[in-house]
Formats: sequence, structure tokens, C-alpha cells
Amino acid sequence: MPIDYSYDFSQDECAYCGGRYEHDDHVRPWASGGVYAIPSCSGCNLNKGSKGLKTWLRWVRDNWPRKWNRIVSHHNGRRNWLSQLVHEVRDEY
Repeated sequence: MPIDYSYDFSQDECAYCGGRYEHDDHVRPWASGGVYAIPSCSGCNLNKGSKGLKTWLRWVRDNWPRKWNRIVSHHNGRRNWLSQLVHEVRDEY
């Protein structure tokens, strides 16, 4: 099932971790034809780069525990497509 990107994120915080909004990040990497952008902090946007979203979330979970804990905390209790992906990656173990 394709992801419904219609959820409207707050424009004053990073959609990934809740940090300060500084960039628009393409959910599907620009290099892969990404057109849908969401607000992000520079740390998330620059680290994600051209990685796919689930690939990046798995990388953060396995290599950047402080950021991963912040992402999971930010999405705790939220019900949107991004939170669903975060919870899927969290629950893989």
C-alpha cells in the first residue's frame, strides 16, 4: 500500500525528532525523484541525505542512540504515517 503523505506537519519543528525546523527534507530522496518535503532539523536532514526513510531510521536506531531515543519519544502516542514507520522500525527487534 502506498504511503499517504497528506498529513500536515507543524512547520515549527522537525517532523522526525521534534527539534528546531531548519530544512525541508524530501521523504523520498531528491535523487530518486522525491517531491514531497517535510520540515526537519539540520541534523536529521543532513544525516538522512539520499537514504530511504526506513533505511535511515534503521541506521539511526543502530548507530545514533541519542537521536533514536529522541525520534521515538517524539512519535510516542502520535498517529500518522511517519509515526507508524518509526514504530515499525522500533518493533523490528
